[in-house]
Amino acid sequence: MQQGGHRPVPGVWRFGQAELHETDGHLRVAGSARALDRSSLQVLRHLLRHAGEVVTKDELLEAGWPGRVVAENSLAKAVSRLRAALDGAAEVRAVHGYGYRLACPARFEPSGAPPSAPGTALPAAGQTLPGEAAWTLLRRLGEGSTGVTFLAHSPTHGERVLKLARDEAGLRGLRREIALSRYIAQALPGQDCVAPVLGWNLEEPPCWLELPYFPGGNLHDWIRARGGLAALDEATRLALCVALCEAVAAIHDLGIIHRDLKPENLYPVEADGRLRVVLADLGAGEAVLSPQLEGIAPTLGLTMGAAAPHSPAAGSLLYIAPEVVAGEAATLRSDVYALGVLVFQLLGGDLRGALGPGWEARIADPLLREDIALAAAIDPQQRSLDARSL
Repeated sequence: MQQGGHRPVPGVWRFGQAELHETDGHLRVAGSARALDRSSLQVLRHLLRHAGEVVTKDELLEAGWPGRVVAENSLAKAVSRLRAALDGAAEVRAVHGYGYRLACPARFEPSGAPPSAPGTALPAAGQTLPGEAAWTLLRRLGEGSTGVTFLAHSPTHGERVLKLARDEAGLRGLRREIALSRYIAQALPGQDCVAPVLGWNLEEPPCWLELPYFPGGNLHDWIRARGGLAALDEATRLALCVALCEAVAAIHDLGIIHRDLKPENLYPVEADGRLRVVLADLGAGEAVLSPQLEGIAPTLGLTMGAAAPHSPAAGSLLYIAPEVVAGEAATLRSDVYALGVLVFQLLGGDLRGALGPGWEARIADPLLREDIALAAAIDPQQRSLDARSL
């Protein structure tokens, strides 16, 4: 059993000129075996699961010394030993005041079926959670492999969305979403393009996050309430596209890759004569944080999941970039691919539409056809538009 609540999946991590055998923890650099102490190994494993992104010192301390209180220089020493073992085969960079980043893509090659982790029973609709806010779960809004979201009501806070973690992977996702929300709030005070985390309970099960509730619903709901895309004039559909691109550009400017842009995670909001789109679900392992060091690199890589390549839900497949489906590292350009598909669907009048042969006939304007083709190019190197340019 691996420390920190994660069960190792049989297989090999390949990164830079090195490889790590997940089950037994054997590290090889350029074919030669290298010794690692347990804490350095656990730190490496955690960096591999979040390759390309910045991982906080607190996360790495918990990974290397689970359940123990150790001095922060213990982490610095473990990273120093790890760098010595890697000997330049892969770079572990320090991000001042925040944490560390494995500065190369990593790929996990499973060698067998992953062991199944026991699930945790979650409260049902109608139950009231312990705590001062006395949240009552009204109805289930959605469910994933690591957690469930509910519409909830509190006598003091009113109606909000609660995201409950099902297991350790879900709890890690909640922590990540909190970190991302705090980072965005600090970098963009007063921003309204990302759903903020308003509160949380990570101490006792059930663990949860508190998020805003958007009565208009997600993009599917919002469009359905207006009679479908065909009932919306072109100016409104274009305004949705612009608002969506602006929201994604805002997080890309901070080095955040969403990785799961789809109608279910987009919330149109009309206020003060302005239409904007709020991005949701940046946590749960679907977003990465790579703050600017010498400027944001558009091709920062990351792994597909907590321990092995992620299997997107069927509803997400339309929006997952081809290179990511093939197991390659996600980048900012992967989000641009999803934007290209969404813009095509919104302007083409069908949120189920795919960019198959003949898609161009659905878009009358030649400039829009050209932009969609660039954004949703199969080869990521041909996606020359970023979100703001789009």
